[in-house]
Amino acid sequence: MMNKKFFSRMGLTIINKCNQKCSWCFEGTWKNGETQIMSLENIKRLLEWKDWSDGFTPVIFILGGEPTLHPQLLDILDLITNHNPKISKMLLTNLTCDNMLLEEVLKRKVVIFANIDQFEPDNNVRNQSKILENLDYLNTNTGNGFQYNISATVSSLEKDFSFLYDILENGRDKINNLRLAPSCVGFEYKNQFQKNFGDEYFYKVFEVLTECLKIKPDLHLSTECAINGCMINHKLYEELKNIGYNLRYVCGEPEPNADILPDMSSHWCFALKGIPEMSINNVFDYPDYNSMIDTLRAKYMEFSKKYESKCNVMNCENEQCKGPCTALNYYYTLNG
Repeated sequence: MMNKKFFSRMGLTIINKCNQKCSWCFEGTWKNGETQIMSLENIKRLLEWKDWSDGFTPVIFILGGEPTLHPQLLDILDLITNHNPKISKMLLTNLTCDNMLLEEVLKRKVVIFANIDQFEPDNNVRNQSKILENLDYLNTNTGNGFQYNISATVSSLEKDFSFLYDILENGRDKINNLRLAPSCVGFEYKNQFQKNFGDEYFYKVFEVLTECLKIKPDLHLSTECAINGCMINHKLYEELKNIGYNLRYVCGEPEPNADILPDMSSHWCFALKGIPEMSINNVFDYPDYNSMIDTLRAKYMEFSKKYESKCNVMNCENEQCKGPCTALNYYYTLNG
């Protein structure tokens, strides 16, 4: 079944740099390369390039890297509001920013999506106190009705999620949504999880979500990428669905992320970045956003035919299974 479209969205990756080193990061080594920063001029062009009057709720996702490292973040937020006050601004951040910057961001009515999954021993531990300080600010210094969202990743079966339970306990009155995802394939095929079949990671997801719902029973749940149905048995799928965790089987519905990078390139998703036949070098080569999306969709369909599924869908327990993602099929073919 096609996912219904509610939003007129655009994702802006305003900077590639990040001050954390999460092992499961979807962006891999791209964020460690030469600094790329999206200019105000290009953001203004993008706002004018997209038609925001298509009847859907207008939304801009402000991404990185770590977007709070962009030296003109506040100017970007103001530029979006001045262009169209109806556009919702959603900031995906690791919350390592200065408290004063966070305060200014909130004044601009930005929705916070906080990646709070940064407490592994091999991460930048010096930033952990800042993350907790900013979470405390969100919990105690914001008005009635304010809510924010958090995300975490099941990157290993042995992972200790006590940090998540503590954060949820402290922020239960303010946290609206938890996005908990198994580790995705990632840029340059670096993440290991989805190379292998088996539903152990989804049992871990169910375990963690069950504990979270004990803390906050009305917590909204969401996931990340569409998954391969062969990796999860039907009983577990139904158990996850019954607690409000709805897995997706089809990538790019109702439309792909197609996040726009600082150099004005785009791609179906980050797992396909760097594959020429799945990339757009300059979005301004297209008359508008929708025509760019149509081109990406055509590229994706052709790409999917070229690298056919390595999953035997007919033998899968779940009739909705569409096989592994196209990036997995590509790298299976490439690497054997």
